[in-house]
Amino acid sequence: MKHLIVGLGNPGEKYEKTRHNAGRIVLEYFRKKHELPEWERDAKRDALVSKGEINGVVVELLLPETFMNNSGLSLKAKSYQLKAN
Repeated sequence: MKHLIVGLGNPGEKYEKTRHNAGRIVLEYFRKKHELPEWERDAKRDALVSKGEINGVVVELLLPETFMNNSGLSLKAKSYQLKAN
């Protein structure tokens, strides 16, 4: 089984430590706590991605690099397909 976890928020320093970025802040904490790889840019999805395993479960973390109102663009069916192993 594979899990996708998305951290919603707004990109950029202006919003970095605000309530508008709660999802991004929590996901960064989660990534570090579980020692998952550093973020990699995925231009096709306009997002930052980290992939790894936690207790034998494959996880993919996604931080859309769009503003909150457009975050669904990173998850469109054509640009993202989660496939189970």
